[in-house]
Amino acid sequence: MVIHLPNFSTSSLILYPVEHASCCHRAPLVAPYIRRLDIWSHCFYHLDYPTPPRAFRRTRSLLSLCSSKSCCAKDILSTLTEALPRLHQLDHISLVLDEMWDPVFSDFLSDLLSARGPVIRKLSINATVHKVNELLESHLAALSPFPGLEYLDLKLAASHDFFMEEDLDDLCDAITTFIKSNKQSLRTLIFADPAFIDVSNVFRDLGCLPSLKRLELSIPMLLSTLPRFEYLENFLTLNASTLECLVLKCRRFLLPDDTTQQFLFDVLPRLSLPVLSEFDIGIYSYTKPRVPFHLPSFVHFAPNIKTLKIQFSPNYLNEEDITNLLRNLSEYGLGLRSLHIQVQDLTPDLFLHISSSLPGLTSLRITYAQPRFDGWETVHQVFTNFAS
Repeated sequence: MVIHLPNFSTSSLILYPVEHASCCHRAPLVAPYIRRLDIWSHCFYHLDYPTPPRAFRRTRSLLSLCSSKSCCAKDILSTLTEALPRLHQLDHISLVLDEMWDPVFSDFLSDLLSARGPVIRKLSINATVHKVNELLESHLAALSPFPGLEYLDLKLAASHDFFMEEDLDDLCDAITTFIKSNKQSLRTLIFADPAFIDVSNVFRDLGCLPSLKRLELSIPMLLSTLPRFEYLENFLTLNASTLECLVLKCRRFLLPDDTTQQFLFDVLPRLSLPVLSEFDIGIYSYTKPRVPFHLPSFVHFAPNIKTLKIQFSPNYLNEEDITNLLRNLSEYGLGLRSLHIQVQDLTPDLFLHISSSLPGLTSLRITYAQPRFDGWETVHQVFTNFAS
């Protein structure tokens, strides 16, 4: 176990049992150096028994305490609980939770969140529908608000357990309550779920988050989602005056692409985000869209756009899509600085088209399916001309 951390500006502790029982009792010595704590609940099954061995590893920004038969997981939780008063710099907690919780582990979570809640800045949760709901209602609700919470990353994991529509409704209510109780400080909200789970009701009553700067959403393109696009549209409108970065990942689960097209053609064009400087949109589907790719007029949608990222899977932008996109971006001299796109064909004319349409561009990343060059001499000439 490493207890001396020279030149560590950022340290994190991944919570595993340590190599020897004697090392377990020295763990509190590193507590003052830890700023991020990553916890996987599956490491703490059957807490009265030793956990299976793992390899010890350490990197510049990572301290990993790994398991051994000589030190059971219960000892680790006990030791870390004792060390909580010395975790002076801990401001980021990441929880990966599955369906199996031991009461001792649950008690540890309560102690941890009670101790660090007032000063925590970042909270990441990756868990199933049932466990996110349990965590929010049993552990976080009584402690909230966390006055310094700026960053919330909530990911719903797939589960073999069956859940009802009522379970999703309860989850949406719990998420909404927690976010609203911390709305004054939240600057970044990341919300992801599998393609077959729709929790868009969260945005129905969420309202304005006055400090929100960055929003990342994974949107399941389900038939049931159609009437709920209005919730997201209203939420974005309420937060338009502060939102600087918007990341949307549209995922379709074995359904016709009408839902995705409605979102692109009907919902986005109605939005106006005047301070948005970064827009990242991903369209993930199983079939090729029946209509051309479409984004709203940036003059209305995001007049101050500086960074644009467009991803398709498994499809790419064709020549018509690119022409329409560049015409959109070049209107009224929009000052785009960074562009990342996926194209079907990489040609010399593409670079000429981009450079003439976006003269202020300083960063360009192109992912392509097929190169269309005559030879390496042509490639060299194209890049030389583009760079100049």
